[in-house]
Amino acid sequence: MDKAAACGVGARAAALKEKRMKQRDWVSGDTAPQRHGYYETRFDTGDIAVTLYSALGWLPANGQGAVVGWRALPPALEREEAERHLESLRSAPPQWESEE
Repeated sequence: MDKAAACGVGARAAALKEKRMKQRDWVSGDTAPQRHGYYETRFDTGDIAVTLYSALGWLPANGQGAVVGWRALPPALEREEAERHLESLRSAPPQWESEE
């Protein structure tokens, strides 16, 4: 899997372009969103990905680079991203075994 696919840049960024999302102003990466949710995020590497902002900060934090800007997804796209994320969590194999 290439780096773009690993950090979610490829397919989801293309989907955003396909749906012709309205041009919205980017918010500086120094300013955190006021709520948890999914955002289109721009990194200092030039990559753009859909990422989750939560109590833990920007996720996934897997070396994509520093966040230089973000903008909210339209509500319908954010719902789709949340559903996709939940489905991937449900279908993932357990990461630990019970010691019973």
